[in-house]
Amino acid sequence: MSTAKHTPGPWAIDDHQAGDCYAYVIPESGSILGAICRVDLPLDSYGQGLADARLMAAAPDLLAVLQELQESAAYWSEYDVPLGIVSRIHDAIEKAIGSKP
Repeated sequence: MSTAKHTPGPWAIDDHQAGDCYAYVIPESGSILGAICRVDLPLDSYGQGLADARLMAAAPDLLAVLQELQESAAYWSEYDVPLGIVSRIHDAIEKAIGSKP
């Protein structure tokens, strides 16, 4: 398994930042990793900003689960899992870490 080069999780959403923003942060330190702000989105899609922030905050957890699945994939029967799922797991991890897992 590759060593992560990103800021380690957990990440969380903090909507108490200045302005109409949802920030994804490191809960222990409160360090802001990024933010989705209303000024970046049409007013009718502000709910989408919260959804995007939730997805970004979940990214470290999602990557960890995919890496666990990748490790266990060697033991799966081709009849037990959807066709192509192992290659999709590999592709998603590669996209997240920027290199072959």
